[in-house]
Amino acid sequence: MADEVAEVEEESKSSGSSKIIIVLVLVVVGLVLLIVSMLTAKAVANNIVNRKNQTKEVQFEEEKKTVKMVLIGSDAKDKSFMVYIKKGDDQSSYSAQIRLNVGISNSALEPTISTVDFSAPLIDRILAYFSEKTRSDIIYSFQRKLLGEELKEIINAILERDMDIKEEQGRVTEVHVTKLLFMSL
Repeated sequence: MADEVAEVEEESKSSGSSKIIIVLVLVVVGLVLLIVSMLTAKAVANNIVNRKNQTKEVQFEEEKKTVKMVLIGSDAKDKSFMVYIKKGDDQSSYSAQIRLNVGISNSALEPTISTVDFSAPLIDRILAYFSEKTRSDIIYSFQRKLLGEELKEIINAILERDMDIKEEQGRVTEVHVTKLLFMSL
């Protein structure tokens, strides 16, 4: 009889410990589900907040459409200007004749873009940009349609930082290289 009582006590201890383990596993699973649902709720809330900001950015980008195309100012008859470019692998010195047609988002920018003042920061920075490029760099950028995008970023940075023209007053929306002629020196 004592053996039966000992067996019953051992079975009740093992079943009690297995019940505790099952309860602990359920508590851990519940906590994990709670944490996951809280993180999901936070991610959804952040997405909603960011969506509002993104729609504002999209609306502002839509406002920056091209109103007018303007040639960058030059004293040449065909509105092109000469730039000196960096020596490349062939060790030849080159210059390039370039004409840039610029799309602007506000007609008030036209006098700023089309002036013939070569001391202006706009022309000065464009000349500096080309002096750091080799002939092959320029050809590669032109073929990949990167040249216009790079020039657009440079011109917009000049308008903002050097000329203190606010973004609401207009920006360059596109740049087309309408003439690119290399000459060896």
